Amino acid sequence: MVATGLIAVPDIAGIVPDHAYRRIIKSRARNCYGEADEAISTGLGQLVATYQKAIGNGNKQVEAVSTGATSHRGAYATAAPQWKVWFDGLRWQTI
Repeated sequence: MVATGLIAVPDIAGIVPDHAYRRIIKSRARNCYGEADEAISTGLGQLVATYQKAIGNGNKQVEAVSTGATSHRGAYATAAPQWKVWFDGLRWQTI
């Protein structure tokens, strides 16, 4: 059992539910964030990519992509049109 705040959660195969960012991501991933985002800080927007690079054997294909000086809604509006282009670019690539 692992204590997470006030609740004890079973530690199943070493995976703690509130530590998802500690997992090594196997696929390509991209997280877009706005530098003026009122809901998510720049550091939080970069957290997964930074962690994957910092642990040494993590996935170097996890990206944190800035949408510039955009708000939370602006980050979504800027990133959404880029998603299809990014996914279409992955179509013929292998991991």
